Amino acid sequence: MTATARFLADMNTLETLCIWGVATGGAAGSRLRLAIGSKFLRPKPVENMNLQPELQTHRREYSLYVWCHWIIHDQDRVVMTSEGNSDPNGQMVRAIEDLISVPITNVELVVPSFRLKIAFQNQQNLIMFPVQMPVSEWDDYEFNTPDRAYSVKAGAINESSV
Repeated sequence: MTATARFLADMNTLETLCIWGVATGGAAGSRLRLAIGSKFLRPKPVENMNLQPELQTHRREYSLYVWCHWIIHDQDRVVMTSEGNSDPNGQMVRAIEDLISVPITNVELVVPSFRLKIAFQNQQNLIMFPVQMPVSEWDDYEFNTPDRAYSVKAGAINESSV
């Protein structure tokens, strides 16, 4: 099985799971950090007052880190983009927080660009648009499972065991 096939199989395990924690806005700017699936109590809390309390006290089953351009839309309108207001209590943070506890219903991956679309039960979609070329040192997004880490750029996916 190729890294792309494993990535998509692992992403499909997110169906029916929910985001329970987010970090975005403020110093993070338009970057997203999403905690998905089960929560596991940390032996010692993380001392970072910029994180939600649950992210300070719990680890995640799955995580998605997004550095590339992204958009959230529903059937009728664009709700938010990575170019929006990233103030700590601004529209971007509220738009992402609106996805907390909403079940994921579908995951689509477009190859070879690795554009990723995550659909939610509330009819909203989060779409990531990779733009970094494989030769770049930067990733566009990263997906972590309990035993694998995937880093993604436009046209390339790298996989490692954790």
